[in-house]
Amino acid sequence: LDCDGDTILLLVDQDGVACHTGRRNCFYRAARDGKLVEIAVPLIDPAQLYGHKHG
Repeated sequence: LDCDGDTILLLVDQDGVACHTGRRNCFYRAARDGKLVEIAVPLIDPAQLYGHKHG
């Protein structure tokens, strides 16, 4: 558990992606020169994870 109680770190043997964005994990942004930049690309299209919504 982190200092403000909103994150739990688990060490796992991961198979596939874990983030709803199709990335390996949810920590795909980093602060660089005062801006947030993406440091990891999606490994799978999120539509493949959740399917297409039919309206």
